[in-house]
Amino acid sequence: MEFIFENPWLLFIVIGIITSIFNKLTGNQGKQKSRPQRQPIQPQKGANHSTSSPIREVKKNEALPAIPKKVINNIEKEYAERKKQAEETLHSLKDKQRALENKTQSLLAVSERGSMRLDFNSEKDEKPSFLIEKQKLAEGVVWAEILGPPRALNPHKSIRQKR
Repeated sequence: MEFIFENPWLLFIVIGIITSIFNKLTGNQGKQKSRPQRQPIQPQKGANHSTSSPIREVKKNEALPAIPKKVINNIEKEYAERKKQAEETLHSLKDKQRALENKTQSLLAVSERGSMRLDFNSEKDEKPSFLIEKQKLAEGVVWAEILGPPRALNPHKSIRQKR
């Protein structure tokens, strides 16, 4: 008996067996009791609910009511309108796509022409000219400091000597 209480896994197994036995005994008694049956919900005749449809249980012997032609016509009209709108948006999107493709092709052609012009100019000017301006040089040094590694990781040497 002490062995069962010392081993928690065995204790869980014993408890599970006992509860399953009691559930089987009480399950047979629960099946004998009859449950009350629900009445199906019927919609009110005066209220029109366009978004929600009434819930009905269809029996095998019961025939489905005929759908009025007005309802069918309304559904077909709405379907045709939505289909037409979808086709219009599709056509407009295709037109936009074609326009963008034409624009990208023209930009590529212009850039290729521009690069060709640069090639022709480079053939004429074989000597590169490096004109350095003081302002551009100062901006380059500033940007090198900004984009370089942080100074905390690499402090100035003069600061180390003072310490």
